[in-house]
Amino acid sequence: FTGSVACGVGGTRLELSALAQWGEPTAVVPDLLRFVGHPSSGSAGASVQVNLSQATNESDAVYDVRFEGGLELGSGTGAPPVLGVRGVVRSGGEASLQLETLEQWSPLGGDLLALPAMQGN
Repeated sequence: FTGSVACGVGGTRLELSALAQWGEPTAVVPDLLRFVGHPSSGSAGASVQVNLSQATNESDAVYDVRFEGGLELGSGTGAPPVLGVRGVVRSGGEASLQLETLEQWSPLGGDLLALPAMQGN
């Protein structure tokens, strides 16, 4: 975890920045669901970043919260590939989410019903 907070510095009432990076996969339900690193990142665990600022007492706070990681569903040879997840939520209600797999998956084994790598927003 890294972070910084500044109050009343440089004419800004509040400035906050924080990053949490997990160093290893996190099991939610053992052998069923784990949070892991995004498959294209090379990281073992997920990350969450928060940025927040407020110029004055009267102004609205401006923030964004970012997530990057992967969802590992199941285990073993029939399990689907890691689902890469990147997302952001911003003040004002804007949000985006990107999902992707980097490899083909054959839920029935072999080439029967082979699903290609996918990407979506």
